[in-house]
Amino acid sequence: MDKRGTTSGNVEQQVMVFVQDISDMPPFWETPVPSIILPECNAMTLAFNVTAQDRDVTIKNSITYSITEGNDGYFKIDPENGSVTTVKDIDREELETLSFALKIKATEVPGQASVNGEDSSTQ
Repeated sequence: MDKRGTTSGNVEQQVMVFVQDISDMPPFWETPVPSIILPECNAMTLAFNVTAQDRDVTIKNSITYSITEGNDGYFKIDPENGSVTTVKDIDREELETLSFALKIKATEVPGQASVNGEDSSTQ
């Protein structure tokens, strides 16, 4: 017999278990930008925008953007809104190349409810 007067040696307790969605799905591109035609322009000209969304159902983490390849210093991307602008003047006669193959990455920024690291998608 224990101090509470029970004799069975067992105790029971009801426990509520809540299942949370985890950050396990990479972002998706709302509108992929396969190619654009950019006329000659000055530095700090908006070239195009990219937009990605978190694919997780209940966790809507923010997205950050980065250019990971092909930039050659001519473009920059706003990490928060996906706006790609020119850093240098784009002059067709002065360029060694007439095309740029930018690889743009959208990275999910985990919030407090997330248990995974970062998920990303590239276009």
